[in-house]
Amino acid sequence: MQYGVPQGLVLGPILFLLYTTDLAKLIESHSLNEHLYANDMQVHSFSSPSSVDQLQMRMSACIDKVASWMSSNHLRPSAHKTELLWCASAWRQSQLPTSTFRVCADYVTQPFKT
Repeated sequence: MQYGVPQGLVLGPILFLLYTTDLAKLIESHSLNEHLYANDMQVHSFSSPSSVDQLQMRMSACIDKVASWMSSNHLRPSAHKTELLWCASAWRQSQLPTSTFRVCADYVTQPFKT
């Protein structure tokens, strides 16, 4: 293997933490929160309805930096597996953005709403 850790290796969890520490710091530098597990990553945050556009711009900028970090570490982002989830109460859903959301070079055209 040129890159990565063989499956089942005892050092796997420790090497994973060492490998992803920079990624967590990168996400936090955009004032966002992360949840990393195995080969999955979630980036999340919250905002008031009046600042949703700024949150969307921070998320796009963060995703660009994450994609760059992944590329420099011989990883490939899966933009086609990326989803956007807006959570709001029923009476606030009308305040959610309906514009497209950029994920690397692709766009999420219909953000999910619940």
